Amino acid sequence: MCYNSIGIIYKRGELKVKIINNINFNKKQLKNAVFESLTQAPENSVTGQFYIDSSNKLNIYNGTVWVKQATESYVTDQIQTAQKGLDPKESVVVVATTNVTPENTGGTIDGVSLSTGARVLLTSQTTTSENGIYIVGVGAWLKAQDASGSNLTVGAHTFNEKDGSGWVYVGGANEVWTKFSESTIVSAGTGISVSQSGKTFTVSVASSTPQKVTGFVPSGNVNAVITHSLGVTDVCISVIEASTNELVFADAVFVNNQVTLTFDVAPTSNQYRYIIIG
Repeated sequence: MCYNSIGIIYKRGELKVKIINNINFNKKQLKNAVFESLTQAPENSVTGQFYIDSSNKLNIYNGTVWVKQATESYVTDQIQTAQKGLDPKESVVVVATTNVTPENTGGTIDGVSLSTGARVLLTSQTTTSENGIYIVGVGAWLKAQDASGSNLTVGAHTFNEKDGSGWVYVGGANEVWTKFSESTIVSAGTGISVSQSGKTFTVSVASSTPQKVTGFVPSGNVNAVITHSLGVTDVCISVIEASTNELVFADAVFVNNQVTLTFDVAPTSNQYRYIIIG
C-alpha cells in the first residue's frame, strides 16, 4: 500500500520540510519511524488517516468517525475481566426447590436418593440463609467448602445432574440462587424406551415381534365380525378355506380391535380360517 505524506524534520536548530510521496510499505521504504501521540484527533480528516492517541492506541478514520483499534493487550484485558465474573462450581446431583431438612442420608429429593458425599443445592429454604450447596452426610449437612464463605461470590454457578439445568448465585444475605438454563426434555417415542442413570442415557428398542391370532370365521352372517384384542387397528388378515387351504378374498373393515369381513354368502360353521398379524 502507498501513502502521500509530508515529513517535517528538525535538525540542529534548523526546521526543514521534506515532501515524501508514495511511500511503499511493502518495499520497506519507511524505516525506524516514530509516531508521536496526539492529545486530540487531527482536523479535516480523510478516510484511512491514522494517529496515535495519548493512551498509545491506534485510531483510524473510516470516513465518518475515528475508530480505536484493539491491541493484543486490550483484548487480553477484556477477556480476563470477563473471566473474573465466572465462578464455576462442581455439579450437584439434585436441586431442592422446596424446603428440606438438611441432615442425614438415605432420603430422596426429586426422586434422587441421597448418599454420603453427594452434593445438593438447596434454593428454597424457609430460613433463607440455609440456601446453598451442601455435602450429604450423617447428621447435619455441611455447606460445600468451595461454595461457602469467601469462596462463594456472585456469579458462582453449578449444574443439576438430575435434569441438566444451570443455577447461578446472585448474591444477598439470603443466598439467592436462580435457574439460568434448562436442558431440553427428551421423551421416548414409539418403539423405544429411554432410561437414565446420572449422566448416562440408555436407549432400548421395544420388542418388534409381531403377534398372531388365528381362528375360524364366525358363521351365519355375510358380515362376520372378528375380535382379535391385539390393541392395534393396523393389522393384516388372511382368510383361508379350511377344506382346500386356498386363499379367499373378502372385503375387510378395520376398527379398533375388530375386523369385519363381508362375504357374498354367509359362511358355514368352520368353513373359513383366519390369520391376523399385528
